[in-house]
Amino acid sequence: ADRPESFQEDDRPAVLYTGTLNRELGIAELLSAFTCMPDVQLWLCGTGDMRPEIEQAAKANDNIRYFGFVPQKTALWLQSKADALINPRSSQGVFTRYSFPSKTLEYMRSGKPVLCCKLEGIPDEYDPYLRYIESQNAAGIEAAVRELLGMSVSERLAVGERARDFVLREKNSKAQCKKL
Repeated sequence: ADRPESFQEDDRPAVLYTGTLNRELGIAELLSAFTCMPDVQLWLCGTGDMRPEIEQAAKANDNIRYFGFVPQKTALWLQSKADALINPRSSQGVFTRYSFPSKTLEYMRSGKPVLCCKLEGIPDEYDPYLRYIESQNAAGIEAAVRELLGMSVSERLAVGERARDFVLREKNSKAQCKKL
């Protein structure tokens, strides 16, 4: 019941982004990377200033699917179906130095591999559990997606499960209180 009405089964692997669809969050680079990868789906949920471009890209490319602004349950259902979750936000801009993207924790809890840029606000202890987008541009996104999809399904599952276990073990309220 949490499945979006517009959802259609497709054998191509899928990479999911949920959240604010604003240009400064790397969404333009994300779109342009997937227009070069017709064999991989990009699923997008949310809304923001890039929405018109996303709707255009979804019309023009059958691998780009825009589900609109969806309830949390639907986003979680899509996470369970996706092969990987992506956050293309780059380290441009001073604010990234001080911010840890909460989206990263939410994504890690899904048990799916997480592709993201290494932001200054992400502590090194996360490095073993995240797959970093090395060049923070469309080509870098494509390279990171291709590298991840080059792994076997069981290797990808192991990456996601290690990340989930780390978050559940180290980033729960009890563990955080112990640190304080």
